[in-house]
Amino acid sequence: MKQKKSVLFGKILPPVWLFFASLLPRTPLQAQELSLKLVSFNAMFLYDEIGDETAFPRGRIPRKEIDFERIRTHLQRIDPDWIALQEVENENAVRKILPNSYDCAVTRTRGYDQEIGVCWKKKFRPVFISERSEIAVFPGARKGLEIEFVVGNRRISVLNIHLKAGSDERSIRIRKEQLRALNRILREKRNFFLLGDFNIALAKDSASWKLLSEGVALKNPGRFTKPNCWGHKRRIDFILTDLPVAKNALESVPFPEDDGDFDGDPLSEKTLSDHCPIVLNYQIQGE
Repeated sequence: MKQKKSVLFGKILPPVWLFFASLLPRTPLQAQELSLKLVSFNAMFLYDEIGDETAFPRGRIPRKEIDFERIRTHLQRIDPDWIALQEVENENAVRKILPNSYDCAVTRTRGYDQEIGVCWKKKFRPVFISERSEIAVFPGARKGLEIEFVVGNRRISVLNIHLKAGSDERSIRIRKEQLRALNRILREKRNFFLLGDFNIALAKDSASWKLLSEGVALKNPGRFTKPNCWGHKRRIDFILTDLPVAKNALESVPFPEDDGDFDGDPLSEKTLSDHCPIVLNYQIQGE
């Protein structure tokens, strides 16, 4: 198993930080505040637009400040407590779509610009932050990012992932290995949320669901919900948990510009994202 690395606010930190993180002062939220809004959002090649001209994927349109503002406004309306982001270049890029009321951690990979990050309102204090490199099972596969918070008297883990895309044989094989790696992680967890872009329709792919959930009390509150995003037929973005949630608690929040087809008409669609933020509201009980 590959060694975990700790990260804080976009920087790699030595493992000793985990000890000091446990000593950070914790101020439990009051009972009336024990409601969490979790969001996951694939921001579609979110670069900071600084010296990135040669790094852009084919067909990607550079974003201008007005484009960042449209995404930022949409996320501010949703007002997440915790948000997991996929396809971000770095923390500078993340800062362009979130206000200063959030702290963030973003993975860093040498020679790679499609990272993942987790951001949280500053009233929360993380007690553990770690890259999960064991999810990067093959070269080119992305690692995960795990953050733990104490809410009330409960320690809650947030794990952000972006699994391998593609329908070719190699991509499917890599994705299956990533699901097995995730299953090993989740078997050791209690009180967790697993968020991200799975690149598979978990509601219909029973084999993949079994690989991920075997031996884990895993719930999929998005199983029976429609994507409601750019006319997509399959949901591949999920927020999964072992905590009690309603069956249809997950929802997509489409952009105001969503006309049912991500076809570049109008062209301004292409500077948003081909994904929509997904939202799960969770009420902590019995605290």
